[in-house]
Amino acid sequence: MEQEIKLLVTQSQALEPEQLAEILQLSSPPLEQKIENRYFDSADLQLLKQGVGLRLRFKSGQWLQTVKTAGQAVNGLHQRQEWEVPVDGAQFDLQQLRQTPLAALIDDASFWQQVQPIFTTDFVRFSWQFNWHNAKVEMAYDRGVVTAGHLQAAIHEVELELLEGDVAVLDSLADTLSEHLPLVRHDQSKAALGYALLSRSQQH
Repeated sequence: MEQEIKLLVTQSQALEPEQLAEILQLSSPPLEQKIENRYFDSADLQLLKQGVGLRLRFKSGQWLQTVKTAGQAVNGLHQRQEWEVPVDGAQFDLQQLRQTPLAALIDDASFWQQVQPIFTTDFVRFSWQFNWHNAKVEMAYDRGVVTAGHLQAAIHEVELELLEGDVAVLDSLADTLSEHLPLVRHDQSKAALGYALLSRSQQH
């Protein structure tokens, strides 16, 4: 299960990654990556209606296919099931998708033919992995855009993902960061932002 807290940056001006590291007294430099994502659904948004997300991600020269359940988000804490595997190029591995909640849909040829890219997210990520109070955590600072149709919206957030340990550690980290930086917890995932933007683009 994926467990992470999302913190929205409330200023348009970029944060300095060093600010995040200094607050938590991290000595290692961040890993910097450019990440491109394509999200897929049918025209009538059947995947959204069934609470499943599907994307292809490109980072560090590698394509990944990801399936996520909608899960739940409360006070910035997102908890959901996730299946992510490397794939050869910008195409789905149907055999791997059959190991996810999409299994029944994959074998419905009439539905699968309707699945198409519906929006994209593109951002630069600075990330650190570190131990904090007997837990292992990844902190990521993301800044970029989501694009749906003719509309774009900003992505500007910090994610704290639990890799090992007690999820309560994320609360402690989120509180510490929020005391020093313009950050607020938020429950909207990048995918949810994309779907909202898609809806707006279709109304105009």
